Amino acid sequence: MRTRLEFASIKPGDTLVADDGFTCIHPGKELKVLQDGNRLFVHCCGGDFDTIYDTNYHSIHFLDGQKDFDNPDLIVGFTRL
Repeated sequence: MRTRLEFASIKPGDTLVADDGFTCIHPGKELKVLQDGNRLFVHCCGGDFDTIYDTNYHSIHFLDGQKDFDNPDLIVGFTRL
């Protein structure tokens, strides 16, 4: 089961820990929340390889893409450190 956080509670500078549901982020990876304009994101290894075996975290994974379908106030896939 994926952990859910309130989207509004996440701020730039927070550290999130990824669960095992990503193809672009290693399970357990600690990621600093950053901001691009009004959108929050963490770095990931990108979708080009569609694998977590790439350890070069050069791409952007926007957190608004993690909003829960049933409750868009929550995100899935991360816990807070």
